[in-house]
Amino acid sequence: MPIDRDEVARKLAQIPVEEHLVVRRTAIAAGITRHLVTAMLKEGRLHRSLTRFKPALTAQKKHMRVEHVLSYIDDESHEFESMENVVHIDEKWFNRDTNKRTFMLLDEELPPQRNRKSKNFIRRPCFSLPYDFHRKCRWNGKIGIWALTKEHVTQRSSQYRPKGTICTRNIESIDREVYKRF
Repeated sequence: MPIDRDEVARKLAQIPVEEHLVVRRTAIAAGITRHLVTAMLKEGRLHRSLTRFKPALTAQKKHMRVEHVLSYIDDESHEFESMENVVHIDEKWFNRDTNKRTFMLLDEELPPQRNRKSKNFIRRPCFSLPYDFHRKCRWNGKIGIWALTKEHVTQRSSQYRPKGTICTRNIESIDREVYKRF
């Protein structure tokens, strides 16, 4: 007995677009088989759509970025400064989300809008590593590697940990004050 594709399309339309990422996840959320999802893709009734982060920068922020870059240009030679008298901070980030995200959508569906300040503004844990390029330590001795996280006490219990356990969270915004603390 052939399966009505219109009914399958109605089931797919009822689940949120965020559940349309991969075939297995889409099939489980809609309560249909993976074969039906792949058949809908092959028939063209379901198509893949790639979304990227859209920058949400204001004109003022763009102007501030240009001013910051221009502050490192030497006025006399019109070249970038060598920056050999600066303590560099190397950072290692682990992304919790990606810039590209593919959704499987019906013809009448639109991909979700995904805005960030920039594609670099993704929640992620950061590890900081200050170092001196010429191996001349001239500051207060804080050389090492630190995870830029904060500890908090859990409010509720879950299947993984009891209530009152100390857990770590990412620091939302890493700025000058956070670097000074670490």
